[in-house]
Amino acid sequence: MMRQDYRKWPHPAEATEIKDKCDNMNYMIEIYTGSSKSKKGLGSGIAIFIDGSLTFQLQYKLAEKCSNNQAEQLAIAKALGKVTDLHQLQRNQ
Repeated sequence: MMRQDYRKWPHPAEATEIKDKCDNMNYMIEIYTGSSKSKKGLGSGIAIFIDGSLTFQLQYKLAEKCSNNQAEQLAIAKALGKVTDLHQLQRNQ
């Protein structure tokens, strides 16, 4: 496996195109993620809407030593995994 030098990676601000949600478009899948750190602990959550209906709500509790950024990244990774699983199920039917 060839390793890439991380110093040559493009900066996200230069490589990412941000598109705002258009009010007049119908989105089949919408994903919302969030995280929170308080005295009670650290957690992240996901809400996945399919055709406008809340289909999945997922919550994760993380170790206290984790950062809020790590919790948010976990939520994004888990959401992408869930959507991938749904896509695989749909393809196999």
